[in-house]
Amino acid sequence: MFSRSRRAGLVLVLFMTGAGAQAQSTQSCLAGLEAVDAGRNAEALIQLTNCIDDAGLQGSNLAIVYTARGAVHRDFDHHDQALVDFNKAIQADAEYADAYFQRGYLRSLDQDLPGAIEDYSRALRFDGEHEAAINNRGNAYWELGDLRHAQEDFTRLIDLSPDNASAYNNRGNVWLELGDHHRAVEDYRRAAQLNPQFHEPWHNLGVVWAKLGEHRNAIESYDKALDIEPDNARTLSNRANAWDALGDPQRALDDFDAAIRADPSFTDAYAGKANIWLQEREYERAIDELDVAIAQRPRNSPLLVLRGELWSAIGNQSRAISDFTAAIRLDPRNGDAYNKRAWSHYLAGDDHERAFEDVQIAFRLLGEDTETLNSVAHILAVAGNNEKAMEVFERIMHLSAASAISRYQAVLGARGYYSGDADGIYDAATRDALSACIRDACNAWSLQDQDNPRLAI
Repeated sequence: MFSRSRRAGLVLVLFMTGAGAQAQSTQSCLAGLEAVDAGRNAEALIQLTNCIDDAGLQGSNLAIVYTARGAVHRDFDHHDQALVDFNKAIQADAEYADAYFQRGYLRSLDQDLPGAIEDYSRALRFDGEHEAAINNRGNAYWELGDLRHAQEDFTRLIDLSPDNASAYNNRGNVWLELGDHHRAVEDYRRAAQLNPQFHEPWHNLGVVWAKLGEHRNAIESYDKALDIEPDNARTLSNRANAWDALGDPQRALDDFDAAIRADPSFTDAYAGKANIWLQEREYERAIDELDVAIAQRPRNSPLLVLRGELWSAIGNQSRAISDFTAAIRLDPRNGDAYNKRAWSHYLAGDDHERAFEDVQIAFRLLGEDTETLNSVAHILAVAGNNEKAMEVFERIMHLSAASAISRYQAVLGARGYYSGDADGIYDAATRDALSACIRDACNAWSLQDQDNPRLAI
């Protein structure tokens, strides 16, 4: 963590000092720095404090010792004292790159990412090849969503250190977030080649393949990641999702169970199991899984939304609305929760005014989302505004994929409004069927009715 050239300079100067008390203080300086390197922080704190108090250091040497003691304070979670030491180091030597770097790292721990980036940039102004500063600044840009600058920093680090597997993996994450899957695969493969025992690039390759729909390739990558870390709950859960996508729910359940054994607090695995039980129409088992996950993470808004969906699916709109409301209290910007609460109010048939208020909020938060538009259209139909409802449905058909249109056709057919094939083509017959359904204020999206809830198809 510290500049070896500057540290060597400190040792040279200290050995040239005099004898007696000052020589003893010199030994405290050296012993303190050696203790930092060895991870003996309690000893380091005592020795470095003696060094600062008694050795009479100035300039760059004093900056090195203050920076070392600041890092020890930071490791002890004494962030205020660490900040004081880093500031004193900079006062002693305004060009000491490591002091800025260490202060930047402290700021990142305190979630002051703009401040961290500023300090990492100052460190690089005085030491343009400070690899840790480049890496950490790239990570800070990544966390702030500034992908262009993150990519530039990880590329700069690769140029300085072509064998840095972590840099390739991090840049791969940027490419993945940017949707450049080809470059992401290249960087993850290079990271794995440079360090075959590095779990992350193998795992991330699986993520890319899954996003591309290449689920067997994803499983092969997850297998290699699990050869390195067999109890990694995140990788086990991701492989479970891949098995599920391939139509093998039993293997998916086995992997989710393995993930839970590896980490009983890993809520994604419970949610994954719940989704499988949902597909199998085992709603109560799905709710049981989510009950466990929510007990562990009661302030997780998405989990509450998912359980609310399950309550809605089995016709218990009261409990569904309760879960959606709890999710909104935790995250007032959860547009999905507002939309699903609106839908539950629609199905309950109890408060169409509240349903319309909720769907308007969802629309502001989510934008022109087809699921939200679907709620708007149905609520307008119930309110008797058939013309406007039809306009919204027309917009949905324009935005929807063929699979969604097929679902509307299947439901309209089951309700007796449509006799054609569920071919995903929005034609005149489909439009006429939809118009007739709107006149009757029917549910065109599922076979779950307001007055007689049944399970959605």
